[in-house]
Amino acid sequence: MGIRIRGRAHTRDHMSVITDQPLPAASTARMPRLGEELPIFCERCGYSLHGLTPIRCDQCQILQFSCPECGHHQPINTLRPAVQRMLGQIRLICLIGMVLFKLNFFGWLLFGWFVMGAEWIYRYDSLGNGSYDLSIRPITIDSWFAFVLFAAAFGAVGRMLMIRRFREGLLFGLGLGALVIVAVAMGAWFTANIDRNPRHVVPFSTSPEFLLLMAWTLITLVLSSALVWPIWSAMAWALLPKELSRAMLRWQREPTDRNLSAVERA
Repeated sequence: MGIRIRGRAHTRDHMSVITDQPLPAASTARMPRLGEELPIFCERCGYSLHGLTPIRCDQCQILQFSCPECGHHQPINTLRPAVQRMLGQIRLICLIGMVLFKLNFFGWLLFGWFVMGAEWIYRYDSLGNGSYDLSIRPITIDSWFAFVLFAAAFGAVGRMLMIRRFREGLLFGLGLGALVIVAVAMGAWFTANIDRNPRHVVPFSTSPEFLLLMAWTLITLVLSSALVWPIWSAMAWALLPKELSRAMLRWQREPTDRNLSAVERA
């Protein structure tokens, strides 16, 4: 048989009664007050703030310690300045990395369009004795698929990377399409004027095949840039919780508030 200890328990009206239940050991433990868990020191002068009574600021409504040595008000349970500086440095590194990634993405892929223009627009027609002519390559199913699939992937991924900078997908697709056409035309011009010395060159700017292929490329870029946002939104609503998808899409769609940015920098 277990030994029971006769103890006293106080009721709400402070009347004492005798009970046969054992007293819990945790009932006598006192929860530490805010600021008593770990030693804390003033960030300005180093004075120990351990055990001081926290006060609430009238303006920001944040609990803080008031240093009796220098009068510095130090918020409680907020990020310390060292942590804020570290987070700012991490944010800067991530921002620089994202900018470099975008520059490499658009730069190298536009160079890829330059190579497409140099290799796919013209064909070599041999005339014998080492001479040849340059004529416009006719549109085949291979060339059509190469330009259209490349344009669809480039427009969709490029639109997602710049979604917070350019809200209109159609305008972004038109601008990106203009850059692509310029890169392809530069590649074709390079083949016709610098690569070799043909006897006769058909101007690509007046060729119906070149103009039709560029029209298909531009239409694909515009459509992929315009349709990627509705597709992305539908996937977010279907696969993510409503609150998370709503917050993520609003952050991606709406521009950054300048007032909020100023507060973060301050």
